[in-house]
Amino acid sequence: MGPLEVLLDGTPVAIPAGRARTLLATLLLRAGEVVPVDVLVDRLWDGSPPNPARAKSTLHMVVTRLRRSLGEANCVRTATDGYLADIAPGALDLHRFRSLVDDGRFADALALWRGSPLSNVASDSLHRDEVTALADERLEVLERRIEADLDAGRLPGLVAELHTLTRRHPLRERFWAQLMLALHRSDQQAEALAAYRSVSALLAEELGVDPGPTLRDLNARVLRSDPDLAGYRSVVAPTPRQLPPRSAHFVGRSEEVERLADLLDAVEGDTPVIVSAVNGAGGVGKTALAVFWANRVKDRFPDGQLYVNLRGFDSRREPLAVDDALRGFLGALVADPKSIPNERDARTSLYRSLLANRRVLVVLDNARDAEQVRPLLPGSPSCFTLVTSRSRLEGLIVTEDATLIALDVLADDDSRSLLARRIGAVRVTAEPEAVRRIVLLCGGLPLALSIVAARALMNPRSTLAALADGLSSERGRLDFLETGDLATSVRGVFSWSYKNLAEASAVVFRLLAVHPGASFTVPVVASAAAIPLDAAAKVVADLVRVNLLLNPETDRFHYHDLLRVYAAELVGSVEADARRRLVLKRVLSHYVHSAQAARKMMSPTGIELQESPPDEVVVMAFASRGEAMKWYEEEYGNIISSLRSAMSEQLSEYVGMLQEAIWYYLDSTSRWDQAVALSETVLEFLEDVEDPYRNRPGVLLDLAVSNGRLGRLQESIAYSTAALADARESGNLKWERKSLNNLGMAYSALGRDQEAVEFLHAALEVCAKTEGRVGERILLDTLATVHSKLGEHERAEAYLEEALRINRGVDDSYSAAINLTGLGALYSGMGRWDEACGVLLEALELSRSSGDRYNQAVTLSRLGDVAEGGGDHTGADAYRRRALDVFAELGVPEAHELRAKLVAAPDRA
Repeated sequence: MGPLEVLLDGTPVAIPAGRARTLLATLLLRAGEVVPVDVLVDRLWDGSPPNPARAKSTLHMVVTRLRRSLGEANCVRTATDGYLADIAPGALDLHRFRSLVDDGRFADALALWRGSPLSNVASDSLHRDEVTALADERLEVLERRIEADLDAGRLPGLVAELHTLTRRHPLRERFWAQLMLALHRSDQQAEALAAYRSVSALLAEELGVDPGPTLRDLNARVLRSDPDLAGYRSVVAPTPRQLPPRSAHFVGRSEEVERLADLLDAVEGDTPVIVSAVNGAGGVGKTALAVFWANRVKDRFPDGQLYVNLRGFDSRREPLAVDDALRGFLGALVADPKSIPNERDARTSLYRSLLANRRVLVVLDNARDAEQVRPLLPGSPSCFTLVTSRSRLEGLIVTEDATLIALDVLADDDSRSLLARRIGAVRVTAEPEAVRRIVLLCGGLPLALSIVAARALMNPRSTLAALADGLSSERGRLDFLETGDLATSVRGVFSWSYKNLAEASAVVFRLLAVHPGASFTVPVVASAAAIPLDAAAKVVADLVRVNLLLNPETDRFHYHDLLRVYAAELVGSVEADARRRLVLKRVLSHYVHSAQAARKMMSPTGIELQESPPDEVVVMAFASRGEAMKWYEEEYGNIISSLRSAMSEQLSEYVGMLQEAIWYYLDSTSRWDQAVALSETVLEFLEDVEDPYRNRPGVLLDLAVSNGRLGRLQESIAYSTAALADARESGNLKWERKSLNNLGMAYSALGRDQEAVEFLHAALEVCAKTEGRVGERILLDTLATVHSKLGEHERAEAYLEEALRINRGVDDSYSAAINLTGLGALYSGMGRWDEACGVLLEALELSRSSGDRYNQAVTLSRLGDVAEGGGDHTGADAYRRRALDVFAELGVPEAHELRAKLVAAPDRA
């Protein structure tokens, strides 16, 4: 569409003249298609190639040279029997030209031409076979643009342009016909007839023929002043003022209004901003914002304001056809409706011609998708188009450089302001708690708040507290927000979006209501719906696009509260109970087995689950302990909710596994009070199940450990004793070993070390029957503690070193850190300060990497003891203060002991 140019980020890329340039031009003219080697050889040698072998070798060298010249802009790809230009959509001016023509934007398309096509490419065959066709294509589009100008009555300047065109292309009869028509419509009938005589004489002289039937018929109609030739006349049509009135109760949205104002200022500064797309869920207030802002700025559009409801999401009517929308706009823009063309392209051309160089605001409300919007976009940057849709309209962002404004629910303050405006500040001020509940239960959705306000106005004697009570039941909430009108009830508005979903997306939207937590990830969706990950990602993207799911955080999704209620209604009415229960089990399995994978990464020798996950359940994989801990942190709330759901649904087989998953995370992060509360709740639930031994001993053991860490030793002994009895009755040797170990630890903490030794050696005997050396590592650490207290340091050291060796062998840094801390304490007690310092510093580093804050604090305290023993009192106090901060935050008894130790040394405080 001019000299061959390649631009990379706006900078020209030099393409060598000769065959390399010819090759690139040939490939670009058929971009995306494989051009055979024979065709390229023929083109490069203008139809007279050398022998085939030499030609193909030379072609290969030309391709290499061209790729080197293109550098980062290289688009030449090798195919099986040729080469192709791999060009992104919109990167080639010829493609943009044809796309604009398809959209009826003829003037914009013609503006892309920079001169004679490929004028800097020296190839006779290319110019003969391709350039001539391109020039003809341009002239055809020019004819179509002039036709649109004639239809729109844009006659000034058109006559002069057509005089020039008939001189340059004297044998092109359509230009002569358009010149005659332009002259006739400009009240220059004699000049129109003279133009016909001129073309008749020219054709007779040059070709020896008469004008064609179109010109002959047009001449006859001009002679008799055929009224049908009048077409569109510049009769003044009324300025369109189609905006609906704005709501008197509009509140908030200051940021969005300011963004729209900035975009409008950019248009007035000649920045070619075309469209702003406001998207959001049903009932969030998109139309209210658009209408409010449009009425606010309408005076800045003196040539009119156009508005149409495209009915993109309407359960009662089909989306408005583009042809009907164009007819409606043209009916407001032209004086004579008879002048409106019947064809889509002609209507679009006329519409854009009428808006060219005029200041018109166009509001396209409730659009279905980008395809419905594109033909309605003005071609002139002097216009401003505001689109609203439940869809994100990514296509407009890509092709039209649209600016997206995502509309969220109202903030709490704005929600209260909306209620105050609708029902009066007196009632709102009088019942602040009821207003808070209403705002919360409506989720900030303007439509829901407006319905509640309407109920309050219809029942002035009713309290707002009573209205809040009506909303409080989740099952009845949408009934309370029902108006009997699909256009204004929350359920009805949501149904518009739901009924427009593809079947796969509709199924997932329903099934996700079974998920018990607040948010979810794509692997959860894949597990719930039993579909592959890529299919789940696509469905989730579709639901986000139409705002049925929200995506405020990367990779996490959730419903608006009322949409969750709507989805729960659907899953209850559409899906059978058996399927709903199966979906829940798959979700629970995802969390159980993903937690197990996280635990295995954090502590590689953790107890394996006996059950394997179902094939359709996606289990998370972790590359590091940090990844595993991050997953636990993000999913903690969902796992808690899953446990509650498992208990409420009496899915006891999942209860123990979920409790264990949560307990491990709480124990690893030293949140033992929460661990105790959780385990007590689960223990109470398990009292009523048929098979208490399946899960109860594990919960009792967790309670024993958590109470022991909190210094509640008698409670720890009681729970361990009960767990031991259950383990022996059920024959579970692992639980028996753990119970004996816990008892040994508790008795040692009470100073009853000989009894502790007996429990621990009994545990070793059980361990030898089940877990072998790996299972002994915790027992060895506990035995070392007991023997150290008994003054048997060498035996204690041997136990700790053996435990450390086992833990390092299985890459369990969490447990290895505890062993090292024990060795540090042992060395410190023996006066081996340097050795103690070395192992404690290593323990501190491992505890930090594993996230074990309790052992970090213990290790810091031990380092204080080492510094004290070496005479570094300042360093000792610094270590102890750091340890005290962590102990105090964890709320463990060690905080009191360490605080007392620091108080006993006031001179160093």
